[in-house]
Amino acid sequence: MADQNNFRVRRVTFEGDVSTAAGDGTWGHLDGPVATARFGSLDGIALGPAGDLWVADSGHGALRRIDLVQGLVSTVAGGGPSGVEDGPVATARFGSLSNVALDSSGNVFLADASNDRIRKVSTSG
Repeated sequence: MADQNNFRVRRVTFEGDVSTAAGDGTWGHLDGPVATARFGSLDGIALGPAGDLWVADSGHGALRRIDLVQGLVSTVAGGGPSGVEDGPVATARFGSLSNVALDSSGNVFLADASNDRIRKVSTSG
């Protein structure tokens, strides 16, 4: 789950145990190991077909991926200046992202609330 006010992605088990999956609890935009990664406002999270987590980081207009096997957080698209730029993930820009979902092929869909659009990040980037 997205722990928005604590800038962390949390794991809750069926037994009710809560642990941190990623984030150090400090606002920011920092990729790398899950324990030291930083997030802005987390407004959406989805489980990918490979067991990874996809996060809509609206605080930075970024699509982030958490690879739980490798223990790494990476920015897939966005994260630069806010905007509404389509194209390759390296140059795509988003506004305030409010949710994320994946289809069975691994394409990512983002609700870009401030730009009034649903955006698609294809598996080919």
